[in-house]
Amino acid sequence: MRLPPHKESAMTAPSIHIVPDLDQPRLLPLATLRDEWIAFEEEAQAALREGRSLGPSIEQPRLSKALGGSWPIGFNVLLGQPGAGKTAFALQAAADAGCPALYVTVEMTPVELLRRTVARLSNTFLGKLKNHELSPETLRSKTEQALTHVPHLAIVDATRVWAPPDWLRNAALTVRQGHPHLLIVIDSLHSWAEGQPAPGSEYDVLNAAIASLRKLSMDLSCSVLAIVERNRAGMTAGGMFAGKGTSRIEYACETMLDLTCEKDAPFDVRGEKTVQVKIEKNRSGDRAQCGMQFHGALQRFREASR
Repeated sequence: MRLPPHKESAMTAPSIHIVPDLDQPRLLPLATLRDEWIAFEEEAQAALREGRSLGPSIEQPRLSKALGGSWPIGFNVLLGQPGAGKTAFALQAAADAGCPALYVTVEMTPVELLRRTVARLSNTFLGKLKNHELSPETLRSKTEQALTHVPHLAIVDATRVWAPPDWLRNAALTVRQGHPHLLIVIDSLHSWAEGQPAPGSEYDVLNAAIASLRKLSMDLSCSVLAIVERNRAGMTAGGMFAGKGTSRIEYACETMLDLTCEKDAPFDVRGEKTVQVKIEKNRSGDRAQCGMQFHGALQRFREASR
């Protein structure tokens, strides 16, 4: 039996001409998404066959598997208790991404970030690089050695002046140079948010900052990883609701990683201490926990043996 005209037309996707515009919402009848989805699957399966990452790489295998094989596109959160190695973890993530990476520092000086990168990649204790015992020639050699491993990493110095979202967008495009993947690290969300010139409460400026970073990640189809301060209650307990200032932190993010370790845990004879990376939120899969060993002197994380 033939359907009545009004019902038959309801079963057929309307023909609508869609004009892409990043500044406007997109009207997408479901049928129009088919080709986009299939094209994505073809590219994803080709990448897997060829051993290419689907996004910024994660070098720790168990963490990578838990997050779907790469850092997810969108706004991602990293928090942790003092001394757990948040900056070291984020800096290593940017260095190991295997694609262009932009590290936006609002707290630590760019030279200190370089020093920590050299410590990890040249296997030189950070203290030796800071106490002036190595000659300039040795420092230059170690730096050149380290830089060969991170040609894609750039630092944004926002310690003295605020880096607005539009400026970050242009900087990211400059660094990206057409590469399919990009990782942007914000260290930290709270310090970056409070630098914006518009007055407002902590709640308001944080919400505005999160919204602008989410938009940046969507416009550029890239991953943003933001270090987040814990609130007072979360300083010891941690967890999904430990972010300071607004619930948008946990609701807006694709993933939330929480670094935890025993209070005042000492480094062992190898210079390492155990840090648990707890995946408190994961839109790409299940919540999980990955044990890591953090070497403070080398600013290096590695997955713990099972």
